[in-house]
Amino acid sequence: MIFVKKTMMRCISVLIAAFYGLFLLVACTSNGQKNEKESAVSTAWQLTNELLKLPAEVDLNWEFSKDKGPVARVNDVLITRDLFNQEYDAIARRIDGSGIGMSPGQKAALTKNVVERLIDREIISQQAEELEIQLSNHEWQVQWIKYTRRLGVDKNPRNLAKKIGISVDTLKQRFEANVLRTMIFQRLAKGTKVTEADIHKFYQENLQYYTVPAQIRVRQILIAVKPNASREERAALKAKADELLKIIKRTEFAPVANKHSDGSNRQRGGDLGYVPQGTLPEKVEQVAWNLAKGAVTDVIQTPVGFQIFKKLDSKSARQIPLLKVRKEISNLLHHRQIDAQLTQWIDKSEIERMLGNTGQLGDGQLYSAGNHGIYIGGVNVRQ
Repeated sequence: MIFVKKTMMRCISVLIAAFYGLFLLVACTSNGQKNEKESAVSTAWQLTNELLKLPAEVDLNWEFSKDKGPVARVNDVLITRDLFNQEYDAIARRIDGSGIGMSPGQKAALTKNVVERLIDREIISQQAEELEIQLSNHEWQVQWIKYTRRLGVDKNPRNLAKKIGISVDTLKQRFEANVLRTMIFQRLAKGTKVTEADIHKFYQENLQYYTVPAQIRVRQILIAVKPNASREERAALKAKADELLKIIKRTEFAPVANKHSDGSNRQRGGDLGYVPQGTLPEKVEQVAWNLAKGAVTDVIQTPVGFQIFKKLDSKSARQIPLLKVRKEISNLLHHRQIDAQLTQWIDKSEIERMLGNTGQLGDGQLYSAGNHGIYIGGVNVRQ
């Protein structure tokens, strides 16, 4: 049994949740949007790219297996191999069809992603039943129409399922789980209460997150120097920078930057916009912040070459008023209370993942959900 560290699980759970949303949208783009092939390539590239950047806990030498038997169990409900294969194959076909493909290690990571997604769906289903939350046929139709209109996709489930590459039942189960998740959160939200004192206390304890740092606005002229430049080449480039400094002392900075700077902002006259204190190279910070407004630095040698800066403006650090972030804090505190309620019933769940010691789907091991990160909609509520 392979237990994946919480940090990695959070990463791939968020990834697969985001990909499922993109997957429906990509597969069903309407006329006037990107064509399906372009979207598939873009989405597949993003997924493959993210898989390649997973933390070191992911063993990219994992093998992949599609043996028979269930892939997981949530309490007394088994998640079947057929359901897993449908979910996995639907994604894999999109990626393979784009010509990108996945390595065995990436396939193993995707396997775990899909298993976690199916576990998430089953937990939601069981909790909805416990809370006696039911989705009537009428409500299903209402939510489905809203969903298809919002995304501009085919409202016929059969056509949509065929385009995605899954069964109609799987599509309906996936959609129903998303609706039930929303209904559960709405039910739990009714029991939360956040007072003004709670909001004020949180704000005071987290002022560092509600502070806009001091900012400076400067123009720059960059004379780039290649890392392997010879001493003679560096001397010539330094002489060029010195000459430009003489010119800008008797004329406007922006036209000179536009014509001679190697910086990507040259078309804006070298304007970097407002940048937070501590963003510029240390040598530049020490000089630029002490300049008077409108003053120009001497030529400064930095790791990228020779630079000249003109200070346009600066702003002091400031606190964001509580009034502007009150709603944001209130929502955060409400969600924390919901998470606490979720944790109470998640702790009661027993989850068995059939992941062998090579990362293959194989024999499972039983453990309590309360001892591991649990992901509802891609959010770890056991943090």
